[in-house]
Amino acid sequence: MSENPNVVKPSATNAMSEKPTLVSTGFEQVLSIQTITRPRSVATPVDVPEGHVEVSIPAELELVRPIISHLPPHFQQDIVDEIEGKRRRGVLRANPIGLAKHFAVNPGVLVLSDGIEVRRQRERAREAKKVEQLDERRRKEDNEMLTSGLMRMTDQEFESMCSKLPPRIRNRITQQRAIASAADRSTPRID
Repeated sequence: MSENPNVVKPSATNAMSEKPTLVSTGFEQVLSIQTITRPRSVATPVDVPEGHVEVSIPAELELVRPIISHLPPHFQQDIVDEIEGKRRRGVLRANPIGLAKHFAVNPGVLVLSDGIEVRRQRERAREAKKVEQLDERRRKEDNEMLTSGLMRMTDQEFESMCSKLPPRIRNRITQQRAIASAADRSTPRID
């Protein structure tokens, strides 16, 4: 047995090491180092619905599309968001094409920092659009229900109801009933 123990060298990775321990195996002594690797902070993809492949790219950055087109859509979006965030903050020092190429070649180095706010704004706009569409659908359903109710009323019931309403609302409801009645007459009936 030699006097010098065999020493295991730790690999040069992005790691944190605890205190090394000298372990005796009976025949030789080995330096044991427990390595805890730190995961890289990589941009997490936006929740992308199944089959959804649309990437939102501002017109100013449209020229980066061919550079990143081979990447998965969520990485494309993250790259565009980061470049757009840097552009908005005024810290984009070079042409966006160079940064897009860098991220396309090394997607693991992409960490959303400036792009976080761009992503949040897009998500807020998407939510506002959903709310607007829902409100529009509710207005349409309410209008259809009102029209249906107006059409079921007899002329006497309609006149009685209108006499209790302010003039502006009365005029609007009268117009709505007249339009629905004209549409109803022009629709061919199948008996």
